Amino acid sequence: MLRFTGDDQLDLDVEAYSRNYEGRNLVLRLLHIAENSVGPMFSDDLELEALRLAYDLIRNDGIVCDMRLFTVIAEKIQGRLGEGYLLDEKWRLTKNNNFVKQDSILRNDLESATDELEKDRLALRQYWLHYHCGQMAIVFRPYPRQVQTIDAYMATLLVALETRNFGELPHRSVEQIAYCNVKRAYGFKIDCFKSLSNLLESKYQVAAEGFVQLWKEVDNYNYREVISSEDIVLFGLVCAMATFSKSTLQNAVDTIVNPIGQVASHLENVIKPFGPCDYLIDVIKKLLAGHFTDCMTLLEKQRPRLLLDFYLRDHGGRLRVDSGGMVITESQVKRLMLEGKIKGRIEGQVFCPQMQVKSSEIDDSHEPPPCSVRSHLERVPRTDRIPKMIRKEDTSPL
Repeated sequence: MLRFTGDDQLDLDVEAYSRNYEGRNLVLRLLHIAENSVGPMFSDDLELEALRLAYDLIRNDGIVCDMRLFTVIAEKIQGRLGEGYLLDEKWRLTKNNNFVKQDSILRNDLESATDELEKDRLALRQYWLHYHCGQMAIVFRPYPRQVQTIDAYMATLLVALETRNFGELPHRSVEQIAYCNVKRAYGFKIDCFKSLSNLLESKYQVAAEGFVQLWKEVDNYNYREVISSEDIVLFGLVCAMATFSKSTLQNAVDTIVNPIGQVASHLENVIKPFGPCDYLIDVIKKLLAGHFTDCMTLLEKQRPRLLLDFYLRDHGGRLRVDSGGMVITESQVKRLMLEGKIKGRIEGQVFCPQMQVKSSEIDDSHEPPPCSVRSHLERVPRTDRIPKMIRKEDTSPL
């Protein structure tokens, strides 16, 4: 779990975090945290703790055997964790030789197999071997046999997520999809994949709708090979803030928070106190109430945590908070400018019932006449809308 310490420094319990994931995806997440947790916002030992866990996972797990990843991790440690965390060349060579041997055995067995089910079983074993060893160029080539088993299809989803090569996978109509309607655990994973692939392809509104639909099931199913239950809520909130209208966003929040402000009972074990989802719920409440300054302040505080996520990392510059058509008054605009939250100047076109008069600047010393005033803010680099009638600099920390 990630918390803010007294000096506003982010402190992530990496071991608790790692229990939400498994396999190759966990190694990639830990490496991403290590590479992006350097700076005054993070505790000094966060990088090394993430590298230590990633090193141990490859060295002791026996499933993830990607020696390229292992080399990168060991080189980043640079001996700072002692002799037990060095780049062991002899062990690495042994693992590489074992991979070649296992691959050769599986290939020969596959060529000599005559039973169709046995061919499927051997092909899937070979597929997993290449995946866990990081041979993505090989593993994502056309599957050697027509995909006939649900496990084979699920394996292709993991590779697609890592390579960002989705093709027709989110939309395929294969026999096992009907099977997933009976075995909802598989259907849940496929729905997670669809929503996550939409996020990674920058289809944020569709992703938000998909994640929100999954909220009601996160306490019953999991997809630890890819995403945690808390991530499903988090990604849904982030994408919803960027794309949903005010009313739709309010409805989404109502599915998480009951009328007295407590987290819904089925999410009590998912949304951790002081965690990112907990903070984002507060942010959304500020946004819906029109407290834009407080909303921006809270979002800015969460920026480093959100960008530590393996899947949100490449979308920080694109996801923005949309006011959903909410109106901000001119006095609020002035206050935001005075506080340095936005940059610009206020000009105006004053429209009166009988005549139109254009003024070059509005005098702040008195209230404007009873006419409609259209405010314009001078554009500055990296601007975005909040709300639709104004532009501000760096509205969202995402």
